[in-house]
Amino acid sequence: IAVAVVLSVLALPVIVFTAHRLRRATLLFVLAFFAMIAWTYAMPRTWATHVHPINHLAFFLAGMIFAEVRLRRWQIRPVPFHVVVFGGLLFAAGVSLIESALIGSQWGDVSHGPLRALLAIATIGFVGAFAMYKIERPSRAAVAVGLSSYPICLLHPVIWELLARSHVTGWWLPVAAAALTIGCALLVHRVFENPIIGWGKRAGRRSGVA
Repeated sequence: IAVAVVLSVLALPVIVFTAHRLRRATLLFVLAFFAMIAWTYAMPRTWATHVHPINHLAFFLAGMIFAEVRLRRWQIRPVPFHVVVFGGLLFAAGVSLIESALIGSQWGDVSHGPLRALLAIATIGFVGAFAMYKIERPSRAAVAVGLSSYPICLLHPVIWELLARSHVTGWWLPVAAAALTIGCALLVHRVFENPIIGWGKRAGRRSGVA
């Protein structure tokens, strides 16, 4: 949650600096990415290191770049899209599982060191492919998960940490964390976020009429 607060504060000046300026946004992203990698190598492998804003700023800037790309209507063809999406998924899963099985590290190590760099590249490529690909009729499940993206962002580190402290290890940890995060986020969006958004829209219309 602290990460979300810090990035929300940074959002306005960063948006003002990079609005419709893709080169500026890309330069900031590259700097933030290398800062993230340096941070994960230099700092101890702790939860505090992982949740620090420096460790997430590159993803925030990548999202801004994807939004600009979307506005410019740049599109990727179906074959490269599927190659990047499925290649990114397989690469991320393979790197994590091989590291865990052969080297004996824990799942938490994906947040630090060389794994952090490799998985960050795979994640950004995966999301970027969707930003540049037009889906005519997205499924209801995809729309629901997309609408719940902010609760997913807030809840996933909390659920991961709770499961890790409950001695959930190995294959079960990422699977259980993903399933519980999405399930809880869908519930939060339906019960809390969506009514609050509706209330805000109604309040805005009333103030406009007044």
